[in-house]
Amino acid sequence: MTDNRLTQFNVADAGLIIKNTSTGDNKPSILSLESGENVKETGETIGSLNFKAGGESDGGDSILICAGIDAVAEANFTSDANSTKLSFKTGINAAAAEKMALSSNGNLQLVGSDAYISLKEV
Repeated sequence: MTDNRLTQFNVADAGLIIKNTSTGDNKPSILSLESGENVKETGETIGSLNFKAGGESDGGDSILICAGIDAVAEANFTSDANSTKLSFKTGINAAAAEKMALSSNGNLQLVGSDAYISLKEV
């Protein structure tokens, strides 16, 4: 199917730009990361955005994933349930690990801290 409303640009020294050329109101560009798994269980990652400096010449920790955002199943998925948290990862002298998580019910947890923030109260 070709509708010619999505354009991809490879921009030298800048990366990839995906542009929706529709000019009507409320026509956003949407990037979907879709898992093809038939069963999604508690703790499994559904999709990830990872950041790394893979070409870093020093090697070692410098070429590991330094930051990322994961969508993680909070419970087994069923026909009427898909609770998912967003896990925010950053690295410090190692591969990135979760430092903050936003649960499906809107609670924000700072990992390694006793601080919990309910977005419903803010």
